[in-house]
Amino acid sequence: MQNEKKGVVPTISISQNGKAEKEQGATGATVTNGTKIAEVTKSTEQVATVPAVPSIQELTAKAEKTAMLVQKYEKIKAKKEQVDRFVILHESEQANIVITDVKGQRIETSNPKSIEQVLAIWKADICEALTNAEQEIRDIMSVPQAMTNVIRQAA
Repeated sequence: MQNEKKGVVPTISISQNGKAEKEQGATGATVTNGTKIAEVTKSTEQVATVPAVPSIQELTAKAEKTAMLVQKYEKIKAKKEQVDRFVILHESEQANIVITDVKGQRIETSNPKSIEQVLAIWKADICEALTNAEQEIRDIMSVPQAMTNVIRQAA
């Protein structure tokens, strides 16, 4: 077996007629064992790597971070539902928006177009924050993006 290289695991193929046949291996080397019925070829299969087992501290930290991210997600989701409810239930001529800064200065409007635009901006910002929170949870839980798309389609 002079053509065999170090570190390569050989595989044995046996011909159906019981005779050894010459065949080119994966690396171009041909090996026969005289008149015997076995042929050795080099295997090109790769061995899968096994991930390291996380420590209890790492698992605990991951669980705590996941819990905080879920709380953040639920809070954002509640805000989105609040904006959605307001958009559905308010009457355009009876709604007011009041903006107050830290010094106590206020601005108030009942302009339906302004209210609609403010609500659209809020909703877009909240949806973006919700998507980001979802992705953070998926990242920490190691859920692949392909699975995320399947989950969204099923919902």
